[in-house]
Amino acid sequence: MGEVDNLKLDYEQTAAQFRSFADARFRLLAAVPTLAGVAFGTVVTADATISTGVGLIGALVTFGLMLYELRHAQLYDAAMQRMCWLEEKLGFPATREAKPAGGVHLERPEAKYTFYGLRIIHPRALAVVYATSLGAWIFVFTIGLSQLFSWPTVWGLQLIPLALAIVGGLLVLLGFGRHDKQIEWLRKLGQSPTAD
Repeated sequence: MGEVDNLKLDYEQTAAQFRSFADARFRLLAAVPTLAGVAFGTVVTADATISTGVGLIGALVTFGLMLYELRHAQLYDAAMQRMCWLEEKLGFPATREAKPAGGVHLERPEAKYTFYGLRIIHPRALAVVYATSLGAWIFVFTIGLSQLFSWPTVWGLQLIPLALAIVGGLLVLLGFGRHDKQIEWLRKLGQSPTAD
């Protein structure tokens, strides 16, 4: 087997791995917020003990899936970088600009687009989904605790569970931002485009 054949085989295997990463990510993105939303809508009104138990389990599972996603992002970015390098080595033709090489990954658009001034990138979208989901589970858990232990109310409302859910969600957003900065080097290897 020659060098080009080895590179083609490497490209096929890396592409298959990249597709499996993307597939797993989208399956989780469909399941995590759906389950959190269903729990928020149904378990919150249940018995305080059930709400506390289900909320704790949901929060822990969501946290575990979030950690899995953060590691997954590292592997995803490494596969992306390798795909770019292989496309350059294989000399795929460029279709957008006068470049020596192209390919679906090498010519991926830069992450410069915005939505009301907010740059559109995968890590930010993932952070919003996981922050909202974990916040919902924290609310379900703490609303149960507040009922079990008769936490004080403000204007007849349980604001402590809401505050804890907001703080938990904000910590997740900050954590995703820190993680994205830590793995930025993966995207800078070779010809890999800016984060998306």
